[in-house]
Amino acid sequence: MAMKYDQDFAGRGMALKYYFALKETEGAGAVLEFGCSTGALLAEMAKRGQTVVGVETDAAAAAAARAKGVEIVEGDLESAATLEAVRARGPFDALLCLDVLEHLKDPWAFLRSAQGLLKPEGALFATIPNVGFYKTRWAHLRGRFDYAEEGIMDRGHLRFFTINSARKLFEETGWRIIHGYPTAAPLPFMKGKREFTATRIAQKWPNLLAEVYAWRVVPDRLNAEG
Repeated sequence: MAMKYDQDFAGRGMALKYYFALKETEGAGAVLEFGCSTGALLAEMAKRGQTVVGVETDAAAAAAARAKGVEIVEGDLESAATLEAVRARGPFDALLCLDVLEHLKDPWAFLRSAQGLLKPEGALFATIPNVGFYKTRWAHLRGRFDYAEEGIMDRGHLRFFTINSARKLFEETGWRIIHGYPTAAPLPFMKGKREFTATRIAQKWPNLLAEVYAWRVVPDRLNAEG
């Protein structure tokens, strides 16, 4: 259920992916978040004076987001009707897909369609779990492919990506990668509140050490026009 992705920024802080999402969208006038859950991140952006719209498929989470004052389009992210309803509220300066693409039946088609929601200078910020993370590799080497309530092996994941295949996902769907970096790297020798240090270390060997990787991408209009 989407409610499990709720965030209480004031109470227990935020995961690094949300911190980076806030940084990546600074200066964006209008922001659209796919799979916004209870709208906590968008509510933070609204406090900065940004126009925000969220798309959410879970009715309870959508209601919680509306209670925060967030405009919500409720429906299946891959539905043509949902995308049309979103398009009517755009275009947007920034799109957010935080741990969303792996939940979709056809993220390739979705990413192609999403380009039409952006303003000419707009960008998409996405985070994708890395199935090549060392803990997952070790489990697979031992013949374990067990689903869990959250994380890389979340039972709601329909697709699995390494960092290399995620890069290919964007390139094949007409996006140009601006930059990428880890947003989660729970390394065994980095206990406690050292997330930033751990992610810096993981950047050196991201295919092995990054649990979740972030991507800032823009439509590759040059190649599209060529």
